[in-house]
Amino acid sequence: MKLHIFNTARSKLIALVSVVILTASCGGQEVAMPAPTETPIEETVNYHMTMAGQAAGFEHIGLYNTTCARMGDPTAGRERPPENLQSPDTWGMEPAQVFDQVYWLGEYPAFESNPGAWGIETSEGIIVLDANFDYSVEQTVAEGLRKMGLDPMDIEYVLISHGHGDHWGGARYLQDEYGATVLISEADWEFITSNGYDDSMPNPDMMQFIHEGDTLTLGETTITMHVTPGHTPGTVSYFVPVTDNGEPHVAAVWGGTGLAFRANSDKETKLAAFRQYNESAKRFRELVQEAGADVMLGNHSYLVLAVEKNEILANRQPGDPNPYVLGHDRTVDYMNVAVHCSAAGLASFN
Repeated sequence: MKLHIFNTARSKLIALVSVVILTASCGGQEVAMPAPTETPIEETVNYHMTMAGQAAGFEHIGLYNTTCARMGDPTAGRERPPENLQSPDTWGMEPAQVFDQVYWLGEYPAFESNPGAWGIETSEGIIVLDANFDYSVEQTVAEGLRKMGLDPMDIEYVLISHGHGDHWGGARYLQDEYGATVLISEADWEFITSNGYDDSMPNPDMMQFIHEGDTLTLGETTITMHVTPGHTPGTVSYFVPVTDNGEPHVAAVWGGTGLAFRANSDKETKLAAFRQYNESAKRFRELVQEAGADVMLGNHSYLVLAVEKNEILANRQPGDPNPYVLGHDRTVDYMNVAVHCSAAGLASFN
């Protein structure tokens, strides 16, 4: 609020000086002038950037850096890693069990596009969230499950969060090798096909479509899916029930974190992108609140500090807390970062 007081005082001072100058220039006669206007503090860029930073703290710094800190050119660096960074020597990362039925199956963040998938074990098979790249899916997902004592032949479903190649690139492999059913939003299926397939990756077979509010039940696990456009036209976010040593929790997955335009995009494109992302972030924040979610999972390791948290879990002693359990307020704060960073973008056009 100090910023508000300062701005108010400064505005009054400017208005007073303007009146004095104008009065002097008009022979001492006062001239009616429109009242000075001031942008409400809650609509300024600085306000939203400050609120995003406060919400981020340490746990959500990855999301802050992907949105607030990259507002000028948010898509830079998201391309497929160059061939010299496609070797497992670069991105290889051990899988980890993070909840009783949830497994991290991702790449080490050596390059920004290095993605992360999750395996969810149920009594009737496995659900995989995202398929990673085509060059890493066999080692991260298939071999990762084997290292965790699971059989990739038990993969029943693969849910694709959005239509970028680092998340759907391995889908064809999982279809062909394990007969998995792959699901994606209709908007992002059209996004993939209308923009042309990435020739460097095997084209996936037709996928089943996800619609707003759909649920997928396998065994005792029901995943709720929400279409949250912004990162892509049909990004999908989830809620997954999990347990930690038998204690129930609700995990949220924000399906697409970055904004969707390039530095050379025109003003209207940028404005539309900020607005759509902001609307989806606010809606999913409300859903996170309603669901009582206290865990946030992400589809890149740096977004949820998976490397650091997995190391903590590897040395976890009985009674130690699970680092993935943030508590409800801090989980909501993850979405507060997304809301305020995109709101700062909108405010920049005022």
